[in-house]
Amino acid sequence: MKVGFRTPSIKKSISARTTGKIKRKAKKAIVPGYGQKGVGWVTNPKKAAYNKVYNKATFGTADVINYATKPAKSNKCSNTTLADSDITKVQKLLNKANKSAEILQTTTNPAKFFKHYDRYVGCLEELYTYRGRVPFVNDDIGDKLASSVKNRVENIDEFIDRISATLPPAKVIKAREMADTYLKGKQSPMSTKDKK
Repeated sequence: MKVGFRTPSIKKSISARTTGKIKRKAKKAIVPGYGQKGVGWVTNPKKAAYNKVYNKATFGTADVINYATKPAKSNKCSNTTLADSDITKVQKLLNKANKSAEILQTTTNPAKFFKHYDRYVGCLEELYTYRGRVPFVNDDIGDKLASSVKNRVENIDEFIDRISATLPPAKVIKAREMADTYLKGKQSPMSTKDKK
């Protein structure tokens, strides 16, 4: 199941507001109970449960815009709203982080892995600065960032274990050397922030 930002689709958005609206009106006139709150739990509980979790675990472009433009209700959020450029930047960062995470899970190229690992951590660091102003589903950007930095060695070991099953031993040894070089040059970005 998807978690986080839903990829926007203009075609589906227009379809839901036009064709879907007409079909829903027709069905509501014919089928008793259609469109009433809670009926889905009776007719198809599995789908209703999935939709409930999906709607809690994801957010779309409209959610980000609505959250950014409405006034803050608590002291946790600032009273200023995000500019359109900030919203666009957050969306781009989320897309870049999701793309990098996907590449990290699938690539067998060590150079590509290390490049995207840095990009993923960098995106999380930037997204962390928007906490409290932008609605993140579980607000776990800080946790993901800390985990990515803290578990860097374990994540690299998992990557090397994954590629050792498919690549020749010489390339695995080269990947281990690249990992050692990569880790020697890295210092925990969280440690410098925590000291301030």
